[in-house]
Amino acid sequence: LQEIIDRDGLESFRRLEERYVRSLECRSAVIATGGSVVYYPAAMAHLRASGRVIHLDLNLPTLRKRLVNLPSRGVVMAPGQSLEQLFAEREPLYRKYADLTIDCARASHEALVRRIVRKLDGFFPAGKGGLERQK
Repeated sequence: LQEIIDRDGLESFRRLEERYVRSLECRSAVIATGGSVVYYPAAMAHLRASGRVIHLDLNLPTLRKRLVNLPSRGVVMAPGQSLEQLFAEREPLYRKYADLTIDCARASHEALVRRIVRKLDGFFPAGKGGLERQK
C-alpha cells in the first residue's frame, strides 16, 4: 500500500481504492476495508447495500499502541497530518456509516467475534438469509 502511495500519489491511490470497493460483489463475506474507505460516499453506499457495516471502535491511545511503523505501514494520510488529526477526521465518518459499532479496546479477538455474531443475529433472523449456524 505504501509503495503505491509513494509511487502514484495519495489521490491516485484514493481513486483506485474507491473504484475497487465499488466493484466488489460479495455475499456472505467479511470485507476488512482500509480505514480510508469512509472518504468515498458511493463506495460506502455500495458496501451498505451489500451487507452490514461494522465499525470496530478503538480509542486513540489504544490505536496508537497498535499502529507500529506508521510511516511504512500504508496508512492513507495527507503529508504532515498527525495520527490525532486523522483520527478526528475519520471517527465521525466511521460512526456515520456504521450499522453497528463494537468497542474493541479491552476484549480478546474471540470475545469480539462472539459479540459481533450476537449483534448480527439481530439483523439477520435465521431462515431469512442470515447467519444460520451449522450443526
